[in-house]
Amino acid sequence: MKLYIALVPEMGRDASRRALDNMKEPAIAIKNVLQGRPKGAVIAMGRMVVNRTVGVGGLLDVAKKSGREPQTGDFAQTLYAWGFRQGPYLVLPLLGPSNPRRRAAAWRRAAAEPELLRHPRGINRNRIAGKLRRRRPAASPGTSVATAA
Repeated sequence: MKLYIALVPEMGRDASRRALDNMKEPAIAIKNVLQGRPKGAVIAMGRMVVNRTVGVGGLLDVAKKSGREPQTGDFAQTLYAWGFRQGPYLVLPLLGPSNPRRRAAAWRRAAAEPELLRHPRGINRNRIAGKLRRRRPAASPGTSVATAA
């Protein structure tokens, strides 16, 4: 990640993020339809068409500049709209606090959204490893991690 940040200028990173966000628009449109928000679905699909054509494949967010704001919506909201209850509060090892509705939405997202294709199971191993490293006590100078813990 540090190499990517060092080699790709911020403008390039922003453009790639916009292109990935543009790839999510059809999924957002479907979620909006399932939530009973057809206007949001039309806006999401309009954003996709405009940004993929005029916005050079989604690298530019022309739709936002013309007043079409990005739509939101996740699968947990869709489940809520269909009457699924939140369920009990859960704290899962490595995955953290959640509830069954949010966990189901996270697995669906991991299976379907483009930026997670690098990790087929949707688990960001670097993020988990980073959380584990942050929880480990820091060693004082001159001691090893094994003796500091």
